[in-house]
Amino acid sequence: MASGAAVYLLKDVPIPEFDVPRYAMLTVLEHGDLSRLNISPGKYVADNRNYEPIFNHLAKMGVTILDTPKYFLNAKGYYDVIRGNKFVYMDWPHLTPDGAKVLIPMFEPLFRKQ
Repeated sequence: MASGAAVYLLKDVPIPEFDVPRYAMLTVLEHGDLSRLNISPGKYVADNRNYEPIFNHLAKMGVTILDTPKYFLNAKGYYDVIRGNKFVYMDWPHLTPDGAKVLIPMFEPLFRKQ
């Protein structure tokens, strides 16, 4: 930026449409597959499509856009709500401490620069 300060903006994390702990409990009680609890990338794109032009404009101005969603993608191309038998979300929009740790690889390079 003009002042020499680095500006970073985080994209929103994927937000489940359901109460993760509650649905996980119900899934376990019904002997279901916890890996089926996830967030569709299409839903994320639809929910955030209005922000993309803003991110693009800010990036052209020198803002670094941090792509948080990619850190939640699993091998099947969906966003995890449970990872390694640990909840990623404590409720709809809020990450658990384990969920926040998913973003450590995104932040580590930023702190190494200083």
